[in-house]
Amino acid sequence: MAGKHKVDASGQDERGRKQSARVFPVYTAVDTLKLPDPDELVEEVLPEGGVGLLYGSAGACKTFTALDLAFSVASGREFVGHAVKRRPVLFIAAEGQLGIKQRLSALLQEHGTPANLVLFFILEPIQLADVDDVEKLKRTLAEFDVPPALIIFDTFHRCTSGVDENSSKDIGIVLNHVEAIRKTINGNILLVHHSGKDASKGARGSSALDGAVDTLIRCHKSGDLIELHCKKQKDAAPFDPITLKLKQVDIGGGQSSCVIERASPPARSQENRERDILNILAGFGSAGARHGELKRACVETPDISPSAFDRAWRELKESPVVEKGPDDHYYYRAAANDNQDET
Repeated sequence: MAGKHKVDASGQDERGRKQSARVFPVYTAVDTLKLPDPDELVEEVLPEGGVGLLYGSAGACKTFTALDLAFSVASGREFVGHAVKRRPVLFIAAEGQLGIKQRLSALLQEHGTPANLVLFFILEPIQLADVDDVEKLKRTLAEFDVPPALIIFDTFHRCTSGVDENSSKDIGIVLNHVEAIRKTINGNILLVHHSGKDASKGARGSSALDGAVDTLIRCHKSGDLIELHCKKQKDAAPFDPITLKLKQVDIGGGQSSCVIERASPPARSQENRERDILNILAGFGSAGARHGELKRACVETPDISPSAFDRAWRELKESPVVEKGPDDHYYYRAAANDNQDET
C-alpha cells in the first residue's frame, strides 16, 4: 500500500530505517529466545517484574506482612527465610498512616537500622483510576536517583476510590494504569487488598483482578498464627504455605507495636489431610474428577499445599475407597457410578 513500509525480520523497514516509536516492536523467534530468563526479587515469593496481589480479611495482618516485605527488600534482609535482592522500595500508605511510624519503629528496634536502607513512603492515597494522579506519580518517580524496584499500594481499595470493584471494565482501566507505572520503574507492583465475604474464594471484586496479576497470595489469620498461601504463581510453582506470628516490640515512650516472625505450622496429621482430600473428591459426586481437577480444588483450601496434596495422593489413589474409571476420572467409592471398573 502507498505510504506503508514493510518491516523485515531484522527490525528495519524497506528503506533501511529502524522501526519508530509509532509502531510496536516485533521480535523474531530467535530474538525471543535470547530474552533474559525470569529472576526473583523475593525467593519463591515474588518474581522480578510482575504485579502481585496480597489479600485477606480485616485483621489478617496484611499491612504487617507487606511492610516487613518492603523492609526486607529495602535492606537486603531475608523475608521470613526467603532471600531477597536489595532494591529501593516505595510504600504507599493510603490508610493507617498514623500507625506506620510505630510499625516502622518496631522493625528498626527488632532488626536494627541498616545503613543501606532504601525505603520510602508516600502517606496519602494515589488514585489509580485518575490519569492526573498516575501522571503525578510518574513525575515523582522520575525524581529518584534510582527508581524503586518495588511499589506497594496499601490498600488497593483506598487507591481506587469511586471505582466499581465488581466491574471488569473499571478494574481493567485501573490495571492498565498499574502496568504503566510498573513499566515506568521496570520493576514490581504489589497491591494489598481485602478479601470478599468468603475469603477462600479470592480477593474482593471482579475476578479480572485475580486473573490479571502474576502472583496471588492469601493472607489468613487463625488464632495466633498467620499463614500466607500462594494461590497463583504465573510462571513458577506456587510456594508452600508460610506460617508467621506477631511479636510485640517495645518502641519506647510507653509504646509498643508488632513485627512478624516465622512460626511453626500447626500440627496436622497426614490422616486428617487425606480425609479432607476424600471429602473434596466426594463433592464431585458421580461425575468424578480428573487428577488435575481434584488437585486444583484441594489447593484452593488453606490447609492443603500442592506438595502436601502430592504426598497424600500417592497413597490415596491406591486405597480401596478411591476408584479410577476408564475415562481417567477418579471417584470416591461411596459416590461412584455403579460398578465402575478399576484400572
